[in-house]
Amino acid sequence: MLDRRFLNTMKFHPGIHELARAASDHFRNTSRPEQAIEILKSHVATAPSSLDLRTRLGILYFAQNRDVEGKTALREVLGIHPRNALAHQSLAKFYRLHGDVELARFHSSELLKIRGKHYFYWKNRFSNSLRIGILHIDLPSPPAAIRKPAQVRPVCFTRRRRLSQRVTNLIPPSLSNPRKP
Repeated sequence: MLDRRFLNTMKFHPGIHELARAASDHFRNTSRPEQAIEILKSHVATAPSSLDLRTRLGILYFAQNRDVEGKTALREVLGIHPRNALAHQSLAKFYRLHGDVELARFHSSELLKIRGKHYFYWKNRFSNSLRIGILHIDLPSPPAAIRKPAQVRPVCFTRRRRLSQRVTNLIPPSLSNPRKP
């Protein structure tokens, strides 16, 4: 039922960012990545300024071993916005896995330029406290400081209910039950 709602709504409103993201996530999580790719392709064709969904499209291409299309999609994103961290991260990982060390190093260095400022911010912020001995912590090396810790969230049924209500609210009432005239 949810599949039909997503597909019907995406036919008429492919440019809605939240709807395209929710629909592609739904199909990806239900082991149908080809449909998720088609939804993102229709959204990108309708709303070419949606860079985050273009990036997700490139990552989905890589996940489906469609490497040429994935590289093309992520290079287009970097052509529009050269400081897109997720695109650099994805291309660095792709090139590293495929043995192209130079391109992997280039995209990794660009990623460090973009995300590396957080490490230096916190290092400078705590340097005075460390000098006078208030804080006794060991600062990690820069690559470990850049990584974000994984968030572990308990199962929250109210959050799931709110999410399903938001998805339902994205679908116009005229399309929610196609059998009614």
